[in-house]
Amino acid sequence: MSSNYRRVCALLIATGLATNVHAQNIKAAAAESPAGAENDIIVTATKQVGTTAQQVPLSITAFGQQQLERSQLRNVNSLSVSVPNVQLGNASSAPGTMNFAVRGLGTTSQIASVDPQVGLFVDGVYVGLTVGAITDLFDTEAIEVLRGPQGVLFGKNVTGGAILVRTTAPKNSLYVDANASIETGLNYTGSAVISGPIIKDVLAIKVAGYYNKDEGWFKDAISGDPIGGSRTWVGRLALRFTPNDAIDITARYEHGDLDSDQGIPVQNITKYPSGFKMENSGDSYAWSKWNSVSVDSSIKLGSGTLTNIAGWRSVDYESSYEVDSLKAHLFQAVVGTKQSQFSDELRYSNKFGAIDLTTGAYYFTQNIQFLEAREQGTLANPLVYTTYLNDGGTQKQHTYGIFGAVDWHLSDTFTINLGARYTKEMKRVGIATLGGGAIGTTSPPCVFASVHSTLMCNYDFSGKNTSNGFTPKVGFQWKPDGDTQVYGSWSIGLRGGGFSFRNTKIGIPPGPYQDEKQYALELGVKTDLDQGRVRLNLAIFHSKIHNLQRDRVLVDPVIGTGQITDNVGNATYQGAEAEATVRPLKGLTLTGYVGIVDAHYDKLTADLSGDGVINDVDRHLDLTRVSPFSWGAARPMSTSSGRLVPATRVSITVTRTGRHFWTIT
Repeated sequence: MSSNYRRVCALLIATGLATNVHAQNIKAAAAESPAGAENDIIVTATKQVGTTAQQVPLSITAFGQQQLERSQLRNVNSLSVSVPNVQLGNASSAPGTMNFAVRGLGTTSQIASVDPQVGLFVDGVYVGLTVGAITDLFDTEAIEVLRGPQGVLFGKNVTGGAILVRTTAPKNSLYVDANASIETGLNYTGSAVISGPIIKDVLAIKVAGYYNKDEGWFKDAISGDPIGGSRTWVGRLALRFTPNDAIDITARYEHGDLDSDQGIPVQNITKYPSGFKMENSGDSYAWSKWNSVSVDSSIKLGSGTLTNIAGWRSVDYESSYEVDSLKAHLFQAVVGTKQSQFSDELRYSNKFGAIDLTTGAYYFTQNIQFLEAREQGTLANPLVYTTYLNDGGTQKQHTYGIFGAVDWHLSDTFTINLGARYTKEMKRVGIATLGGGAIGTTSPPCVFASVHSTLMCNYDFSGKNTSNGFTPKVGFQWKPDGDTQVYGSWSIGLRGGGFSFRNTKIGIPPGPYQDEKQYALELGVKTDLDQGRVRLNLAIFHSKIHNLQRDRVLVDPVIGTGQITDNVGNATYQGAEAEATVRPLKGLTLTGYVGIVDAHYDKLTADLSGDGVINDVDRHLDLTRVSPFSWGAARPMSTSSGRLVPATRVSITVTRTGRHFWTIT
């Protein structure tokens, strides 16, 4: 019996088993859900209680628990094929590292000290480090994808948008959900959630676990060894305390562990011009371990609600990346990152006549340690590395914010939306410039034994950056009838400035570069037609970016490649997006979307092409992470009498990679 035949048989058997178990889970969950839950998902985007995605005056796509289960989405990255103008990538050189872009705004590197343009929030807690932030989805109550700047309620680093993930809360009745599957690869997955009361209606508990082992899809062209395998496990514990109708406190703990091949090395198109053949020197790997604790407390004070969300998180991460994609030992990059963070948000919301008020204060602090090593060799002696270089850095950060948002209902059909946030941030760094040389002759600046070791570097740069930012928003909502909303807004978004740990060139300081500021306009329409059987959401946007932050890559004969992070000028981003949901029959849902983004430089203050001058060559370069056109259509998995109907999904993203080249995925 062939290996492929055995894999197909295993897949068919596992599909049948998983389908039977999963159908019962969906049926049980549907019985607990209100009739309109699938159409009107409660969201936290406005930090107001009981608001649905269709009611909020912003571009948002929300996925409830039933939708996530029926769509069979494995991780947050999978949502890229369900939302317009969104790329929720996973960095190929650092598995588990989020590489998100919304409306063309997103980072291109995995440097720990460089702030993202799309923020990730888990159970209301901001994830301050992109490294090790992505894990597979399970035990998820809802995911919200917010497009456009969200600076008033979510602070810095959400100029492109924000991804809000909510795990399930402990239930006051016994709840069991278990799933198992086997896919070709082979790829094994299992998860279980058990929840129920300890003290009926007072104290509830949830225990959840997840395990995945992927043996890898690809093979080394020379050795035949598998490439791309991984092992992930996650454990969660949560307690919910509700002694009366006024107090609701939920405490959550999570531990996770990821151990994998570094990922698929970049294909060597010179040696393998077609197909998926590739080579690996066998030195690639990636692992991360993380722990997180959060406490979400809500107390009703008269007609208002006082909420406090405190969270702590720590991450250890290390990866070794195959740069040359050859069996030879030519260029291997090893990166280690260690981070710990703490945040606390205290907010109050209430309704005063025609005014809905949300106001609060925020504090965030984190410590980051970063180490990078480069091992290089030559084709003349391909079995050993002959050169060793490294660099490193530490950063201590404190961020403070106060915010307020007001919805002023001038009439039953017209509302003015006002909001503002003031942010103050301080970053202090010590950085060692990349150095070293021939093995055994020149000492590099850092001792790199393991990310767990105490960081030891001879820093040749130290600096401090303090920034103050004001991010207001003015908008309106007009509801001509109960099924239609027209909204518009003008807002400012802020992406923090600072320093780059990857300081690769002596004489070129790693910062500080300035805050990136966005001035954004948006106009949209949300409407339900034919008694809710058809839902159509449209939006157009126009943004001006000042002091655009960008990584510039330099080619160097000694160090291989170098990077400089700085402000390169101003740019314009504009576009449109449309989402449609059609329910022609009971139990059948069809969805589709279209997204368009156009972006260009308005002003340049840095040489991007590397030819030594700022000219039309630079100005005509495409902006990174911009996908000019994307569309998708799907028939998500639905149920009928507890039986599953398979999902069908088609999506296309067209990305301009050069003036005359396009990539279709």
